[in-house]
Amino acid sequence: MGGIPFLYLTSTIMAAITPAASLTTRQISATGPYAPKTTTSTLLPSHTIYQPSDLSAVPDSLPVVIWGNDACNSTSAKDPYKALNEELASWGAMVFACGPPTPVLALLESDAGKEAWENVDADKIAENPLVLSLAVLDVKHALSTEETRAVVANATKPVFWFSAESAGLVTLDQGKMGVRADFDAVAKGVPAWYGALPGVDGEVLGEGAAGKMGRAGRFWTQWMVGGNQTASEFFVDAAGAESEGWTVVRKGLDVLVL
Repeated sequence: MGGIPFLYLTSTIMAAITPAASLTTRQISATGPYAPKTTTSTLLPSHTIYQPSDLSAVPDSLPVVIWGNDACNSTSAKDPYKALNEELASWGAMVFACGPPTPVLALLESDAGKEAWENVDADKIAENPLVLSLAVLDVKHALSTEETRAVVANATKPVFWFSAESAGLVTLDQGKMGVRADFDAVAKGVPAWYGALPGVDGEVLGEGAAGKMGRAGRFWTQWMVGGNQTASEFFVDAAGAESEGWTVVRKGLDVLVL
């Protein structure tokens, strides 16, 4: 897959928000309690938005996930991220995909509480930048660049890596060139988690509901913005991700657990 996709987990967005144009709702194999659909907004013409079909059925508010990769094609049946996005939406998240993150962040910051976005809760948007957590998906040795390292080195919010590699954590142990250097570059005091699944990333994401990757992404979303401490167990307990086949390295997560 080209490019390293970044996921930015922002503040909550109130459930009554309705983007301007709706695409056809598809029946999919997501596991959550809400039927997901894809929509578009005239305010974000480059993006596809994944969300629960009936926003009024979602109590309280929606966590917002923003892709930082504009290279994907949401209209292609071969797009491996669609299943992951739909899985997150089925658990009550709103996902902005296939467009750059900056316009979404700017819109949430400037238009919260106004017109089409009147039900965005501005009080729940984190200080600028709006990001509450950063995830790096499908990390590969060849894609671990100095630019990526600079991003994680400057991160002040929790950083999570989700990877599928046939060699397990081999990429984590490539010293200066691999993910180990990225992981070690996270500043002292900033929580970080790295998990690797055996297998090829495309195959893992191609499983029903994005497989174990979708399950991990759901827990990340629920914990980092929803404050769901039960979801945190997947990342902090040996009976969590490790018991499901992940190889894990973590640091500093204890400060996030209440």
